[in-house]
Amino acid sequence: MARGLSRADISDDILSRWRELEARSLEGNAYLSPHFVMPAARHLNPDADLVFVLVSRSGDSGDELCGLGVFERRHGDRHFPLPYWRAYKSRHSFLTGILVDARFPEAVLDACFAFLKQERLAIDFPECLAEGKLADHLRQAAARGGWLWESRYEINRAFMVPDRCGDSYIDATVSPKSRKRLRSQANRLAQQGEMSWQLSRGEDPDCVERLLELEHMGWKGEEGTSLRAGSGDEAFFRAMVAGFSGERRIFFTELRVGGEVIASTVNLISGKRGFAFKMGWNPAFAPFSPSILNVLELTRQAGTELAELELVDSGAGEGSFVDKLWEGRYTVAAGAFRHASLPGPVLGGIRFLRQLRDRLR
Repeated sequence: MARGLSRADISDDILSRWRELEARSLEGNAYLSPHFVMPAARHLNPDADLVFVLVSRSGDSGDELCGLGVFERRHGDRHFPLPYWRAYKSRHSFLTGILVDARFPEAVLDACFAFLKQERLAIDFPECLAEGKLADHLRQAAARGGWLWESRYEINRAFMVPDRCGDSYIDATVSPKSRKRLRSQANRLAQQGEMSWQLSRGEDPDCVERLLELEHMGWKGEEGTSLRAGSGDEAFFRAMVAGFSGERRIFFTELRVGGEVIASTVNLISGKRGFAFKMGWNPAFAPFSPSILNVLELTRQAGTELAELELVDSGAGEGSFVDKLWEGRYTVAAGAFRHASLPGPVLGGIRFLRQLRDRLR
């Protein structure tokens, strides 16, 4: 059974069952965690018309939450000129999708698509995984329900597998020229003071403050896009960190020189997957590439520090420096499902408007 709720309907009981669902979902997704969605909705998108689609089944101890998707009701725009629903994506989200209980993927997605068919003409998914178990089940459920997928674009995103990492992994993935340059930068940086690196689990107030400060120091601060640049963004971040920290599903990495932290990252955990979220560095040390050296050390030690994770999603775009460090790749797509029963004249009007838009561009 699937039903739609507003944000005002999300009770503490639903939040508890949501957390349990995330832990047993087919694929982890930190950006669909209640620890992420609820602070983001409150502080980043307070006026968004959100719909929480819950799929439940009856069990011995009552209804059990087996699937959950968060969508935003949208009016027509350049992607779709008619009203539609869009998978929720805040400005700090790097992946959308649906949480699906690994035990019942077919039943959950069939119920979800059946519910969505009653509500809107199209369901938009920006930045969703286009491969893997969830993507396969989504395509199969869509085909069963008469939905068609229309892709706007696809990109490759880097990830790492911790149990494959270490010095030999770095030697195999980073070119000799790049390794030589990084060693030179590390040696020159060490001349500024003793170097050290640390990974910290859970909430450390000092780590939080240093990350916020370092991220704001760089170009994001100058452009007004850092977490500290907006009160809503910083409030979201602090609330989000507190939620993940309560379950020890967050970790920071820090690179120090002479006792001073010059580069930092914050990373989230959902299920058996990690998600690189934000990073910052001190621009005064930019000639030494401190942020790259920080991620390089994480790559070197991930097999020990993150042994329980099956992979860590970089969240980075194509061409980033992480592409040169992490060899894993999967496809992230943006597109929409529309139902095949959409009347022909409506589809023709949509195509005409898109063609007109393209000509005007």
